[in-house]
Amino acid sequence: MRRGKEIYRLVDGRGRVYLPKEVRELAGINCGDIIKLAADQRGRIEIQKAVLIEMGDQSGDAMEAYVKAAVKQMPGPKLLSLMAELAEMMQTETGEENGYVK
Repeated sequence: MRRGKEIYRLVDGRGRVYLPKEVRELAGINCGDIIKLAADQRGRIEIQKAVLIEMGDQSGDAMEAYVKAAVKQMPGPKLLSLMAELAEMMQTETGEENGYVK
């Protein structure tokens, strides 16, 4: 990959770095996307847009991010089918139908 123009940014007190719009556009990173961060022994940090993440971390936030990333890759008909299946599962688990307890 060819390196583009170098841009410098400050790291804030919480460790956050603002990614400029031009960098996000070049990398294809949009709001809500998941990014993968990797650091090496030489102090280099690589930021890469993730298509799907590994399921090693099963925290609520990680699971939600995984589902959102997976859903973005699904074709419309498959997504609608999955949504119907999930709604049916929730109704069965909660004993609710149309928002009312049976």
